[in-house]
Amino acid sequence: MSQPTTASDGHLADAEPVDAAAVRDDIEAAAGQRRSRLPERPLEQALMTLSLDYRAAQWLTDQADDPAEAGSHWRRGEPALLRLGHRMEAVRLPRAVVDRAAGFREHDRIEEALAGCGVTHAVFADAGPRWYYALVPVGTRAHWDVRGIDCLGEDSYLGVPAPFQGEPPGAHWLLTPPHATDMLCRPQQLKALISMDPEAAGA
Repeated sequence: MSQPTTASDGHLADAEPVDAAAVRDDIEAAAGQRRSRLPERPLEQALMTLSLDYRAAQWLTDQADDPAEAGSHWRRGEPALLRLGHRMEAVRLPRAVVDRAAGFREHDRIEEALAGCGVTHAVFADAGPRWYYALVPVGTRAHWDVRGIDCLGEDSYLGVPAPFQGEPPGAHWLLTPPHATDMLCRPQQLKALISMDPEAAGA
């Protein structure tokens, strides 16, 4: 994976505009997979899902140093490297904490626990067995005070799965990917989730 480019003054170079046609092709190429996973949904609902995927792809790739390269990684089934600190930051949640808070490891129970704390968007699972990432508004890192759980900010890059990647293997979205700032997780909601972990509560 290529490294972010820098301008002569040491600052990150301006990102190239996203290739909307290429992103649209990526979304449409995934349509068969999405429909096969959700055969019982009406056609209108399936089309709405694909439309939301496309909007999320545009919003997310705007945060890549090279949007075209980000789209290429998604086409290969790989996470795209996005720069944090422009529109979003990320709280790195240990899977063990979320699993204990949910009481179960099953996807539905984890999603239920997140929703119970008001977290309904912008959470994905890393490809490995250890982390969930919750995307949060810029400025969260400056005030994040949960010991042992990091908030990643403007000096970090994050590998983010394609919006249509909703199942393993690999990194995948647990909740709907965001296509606007108001769809990001709120820090207090995440703190409420963490407090549901019996080990955290007893710390």
